[in-house]
Amino acid sequence: MVLADGAYDSRANFDFLAGEGIKPVIGVRSGSVPRSGGSQARKQAVIEQRKFELRAWSRIHGFGFRWRVEGSSRR
Repeated sequence: MVLADGAYDSRANFDFLAGEGIKPVIGVRSGSVPRSGGSQARKQAVIEQRKFELRAWSRIHGFGFRWRVEGSSRR
């Protein structure tokens, strides 16, 4: 599973992760529509995120735990 924010919301990222068998948990941009545009993985993410309130979707997938990675750094 890959947790990523909306900056990584692209067909290429969804397709790559799905092709590698990795579940993409990427927050899609607001106003996204579920047309596939060639990316079934992104389409499914848009549908799923529209189905649930953002807070519920975030809790279901542990999306809020991105801070553990984003906030860590080696010094």
